[in-house]
Amino acid sequence: MEVSVLQESSTSVLKNNDFRLLFLAQVTSEFGDWIARLALMVLVLQRSGSGPMSGLVMVVAMAPLVLLSAPLSPLADRFPRRTVMMIADLMRAILYLLIMSVQLSVPVMLVLVFIANSCAPPFTAARSAVLTEVFTDLSRYRQAQSRMQSTSQIMNMVGVAVGGVLVAILGPIYALVLNILSFVLSALFIAGMKTGRVAISTMKSRQAMGVAWCAVMHNPLVRRAALLPIFATIGAYAAEALIVAYTERYVGRGWLSLIAASVPATTLLGFWVIERLGLPIVRGVHVSPLITLAGNVIALIGLMAPLPAIVSALMAYIGAGIIFSQFILSVVAVVQRVPDTVRGSVNGLLQTGLTTGILLSAGAGSWLAAIFDERRSLALLMGCSAAYSLYAIVRQPEKGEDAVIGSAD
Repeated sequence: MEVSVLQESSTSVLKNNDFRLLFLAQVTSEFGDWIARLALMVLVLQRSGSGPMSGLVMVVAMAPLVLLSAPLSPLADRFPRRTVMMIADLMRAILYLLIMSVQLSVPVMLVLVFIANSCAPPFTAARSAVLTEVFTDLSRYRQAQSRMQSTSQIMNMVGVAVGGVLVAILGPIYALVLNILSFVLSALFIAGMKTGRVAISTMKSRQAMGVAWCAVMHNPLVRRAALLPIFATIGAYAAEALIVAYTERYVGRGWLSLIAASVPATTLLGFWVIERLGLPIVRGVHVSPLITLAGNVIALIGLMAPLPAIVSALMAYIGAGIIFSQFILSVVAVVQRVPDTVRGSVNGLLQTGLTTGILLSAGAGSWLAAIFDERRSLALLMGCSAAYSLYAIVRQPEKGEDAVIGSAD
């Protein structure tokens, strides 16, 4: 039988001391990430005098998510998850202290940034997996996931603005000091947790990734939940990559803040609606492609219909926000349906696939925009995403799929 999710406010999960500490660690760490990202760009620009070189900071920061998520995420299963998170935070604090305090050449700085961001995959995997130890009840777990993903969306909205102001006021060096303090504070919060103190698995990385791959790809429902956020979001991620160019061409720079804020705001609203619906896991996986199809169709109407420019832009980016809101359903389905011994490893696989998809979507959007224009390139990619969503809806479930998967509920 499936377990229905209790329709309680996600604020109730903050009464759990371990989750409250994990949540505070997330807030401080993500805020520090935004400050560091902007401060490093400014610092590299100051030391190199090259705009393109400062742009490499983003590439170097994202590279470990693509290259190292799979091999490093199993550490979150092989060692105590609390310990993995603390070590990752403290290593990043030390590396950023080195970047800040020593007059390094730009290439050496970028190498240290790569190493520092290599701590992110095991940290993220451990944080995602330890949440299932904090909340063994499905309803509480989903509320906690909703709260953490909502917080990430809020940080996306305010992080750039607040981080930019701090970098402008303090300068890049002192802004990096705040980033270092955020990692230390995050480690202190995590140190107070009572869960995550015992290693879950003894498997080495290669074996763990093999088991994780089988856990995802050999389970029809988990496979469907894992692939949807990669293939049904191509147009949405391309839209995010082209948001500045699209706004400049069609509505004017003055509307950029409103259009940019419409994406996380819509996603937050979607999280809230999904949480209130309290869908069981199996039903949630079947509803997810309906959500992505609706978002892609709304975006396509905005991009192709003869509407005022600002209405067209808002529909396109609100559609992207709707698409992103289904992530909560996919994450819950995948994490809850794989063995605890490989939850960190599965997170690494998903992170690799998702980050690769983001980069390819952004690249495809830019390439098509150079051939056609931003509007037609986004319409083409939104159409591809809508087609995959439709395929996920109409594809007949494999024999016994829901019965086998649903029995664990």
